Amino acid sequence: MIEFLVTPTIYLYVALLGLVLGSFLNLLIYRLPLMLESDLPLSSKKTFNFMQPRSFCPCCKTQLTLFENIPLLSFILLTGKCRHCKQAIGIQYPIVELASVLLSCIAIKQFGLTANGLFAIVFLLGLLALSVIDFNTMTLPDELTLGLLWLGLAFNLFGSFITLEESVLGAMIGYTSLWLVFQLHRLLTNREGMGYGDFKLLAMIGACLGWGVLLPTILIASISASVIGITLLLFGKLKKDSAMPFGPFLALGASICLLWHDQLNNYFFNY
Repeated sequence: MIEFLVTPTIYLYVALLGLVLGSFLNLLIYRLPLMLESDLPLSSKKTFNFMQPRSFCPCCKTQLTLFENIPLLSFILLTGKCRHCKQAIGIQYPIVELASVLLSCIAIKQFGLTANGLFAIVFLLGLLALSVIDFNTMTLPDELTLGLLWLGLAFNLFGSFITLEESVLGAMIGYTSLWLVFQLHRLLTNREGMGYGDFKLLAMIGACLGWGVLLPTILIASISASVIGITLLLFGKLKKDSAMPFGPFLALGASICLLWHDQLNNYFFNY
């Protein structure tokens, strides 16, 4: 595998790449659910995709200039407000961009400037986008989960990250395991405990990282979801029967397993 020496200059370029990708993620997070939920016939739709219309303020719909569209920097210079309507810019935008920078740099630190490092960036940022979309809309679009699943299978076709066998088994076991939990929960409670998007997300994680990370991913996700859920209940921020997206917690578990799998394996897991 070709690997380049990672210098401070390389980290700077990776951080800039992360900023650009983070800006695109914000675009995807906002537009993809709107593009998917529209049931209007194609002939009556206005052009609305990732390219058109140009970026605009969600409140006043004013198109943004280049100055207003610089990742992270524009938010700081505009003090978090739209220059036209003075409404607050959602804190999600700088958080996603900053998270993209940090995740990109951590991925390169862990895997080097290699094909695996670049794949790790795509995987982590894909999980970030899915997490925010699930948090906002309680959905996990197939366009992302299945797209990343096939990307994982293709990348591992020649054993780039894991073997193809581990990748295929990971996808199969990931989907089936949560599907069985879903069916058992519905049988016992007559209620649906999670959505089908969660099955596909875990299948995607298995396809990218292999079946070996599925158990720790589910454990981390379940524990973190329980802690957050109980805390929100205690502070009255979540009603007893309210649904809470599980996708962000699966993404958290998978990210931890990707970046610190060896450490987790040494200290907590024996598989």
